[in-house]
Amino acid sequence: MDNPDAIAAVVAHELGHSVNHHVIAKYISIMGLSAFFKTVLGISPNNLAFDFINLKYSRDYEMQSD
Repeated sequence: MDNPDAIAAVVAHELGHSVNHHVIAKYISIMGLSAFFKTVLGISPNNLAFDFINLKYSRDYEMQSD
């Protein structure tokens, strides 16, 4: 990138993830969903439904960081 404004926008976006603690929140949500899938449903969390649920969280985090 050769545009300082573009670089500033990317850095600000990534800082937004840090300020909103998205990494920690994502880890907690993955662990909770994994436990739910294993204990309640008795299935492996390595499936399409688990991926779609996590995708929703990821999109929300991206919008918050913007």
